[in-house]
Amino acid sequence: MKYLKYILILIVCALFLSGCSSSDSVFDVMKNDMEKQKSMNICIISATENDSSRSYSAGASGVIVDKDEDGYYALTAAHVVDKKNSKFLIMTVLDPTLSEYRKEHQISLSEVSKYYDTLSEGEVIYTNPSEDMAIIYFVSDKDLAIADFSKNYPKKGDPIITVGSYSEQLDYFYVTTGKIKSDELTTFSTNDQYKDNQVLQHSAFTAEGFSGGGVYDADMKLVGMNIGGGTDVFGRFKYSAMIPCERLKKCIDESGIEYSE
Repeated sequence: MKYLKYILILIVCALFLSGCSSSDSVFDVMKNDMEKQKSMNICIISATENDSSRSYSAGASGVIVDKDEDGYYALTAAHVVDKKNSKFLIMTVLDPTLSEYRKEHQISLSEVSKYYDTLSEGEVIYTNPSEDMAIIYFVSDKDLAIADFSKNYPKKGDPIITVGSYSEQLDYFYVTTGKIKSDELTTFSTNDQYKDNQVLQHSAFTAEGFSGGGVYDADMKLVGMNIGGGTDVFGRFKYSAMIPCERLKKCIDESGIEYSE
């Protein structure tokens, strides 16, 4: 009996490790695929005029859903662009970062406006505060990818990947992976002027700058948009909250622009 117990334990451990290896393999493939299409994600930096100076935010996120002959349309969260007296600057993966620009052009911290002046300015063309969604347009001649919407509603256990601005890592296009936590919508409250929203929870790590960023399935199809997340009593990450793709499509339809499926 003792040997039988050991054998059963070994079998359970082997199955567990096999499952972990399979999951890691799926996420590795997804990360590689995302690198090829990373340009469908943008970073939105708010520039706010003060009395005699201008301040710049660490950045939030967005996902490109359409284009015309002059530029691109990107989906983001309404609370990202709900800032009075601010301009919204668009950084793409093809733009240098501030640190890269400073190194190349030998500018001081007091001259950072020279860098931000190189970025495209976005125009907010649609907002839906009740759903915490917005669309921003920016002119660009860069060859950027456009996100395709998934035709499938995300389900519990589905692997997902997301991209967002993560200031702690000084990475404007930080990639994380996880899984959909539940099939059921849950109520998400931001404790501000925005009303409670019905969201799906997922386990991919996000931080403040991920708001407005896309959530993608294993085929790199858009299944949702991050609007926030939850932490435990110690402030440690607990879950991320996303608006599912069907509601994103509805708001885009209301805006009048097109999107790919």
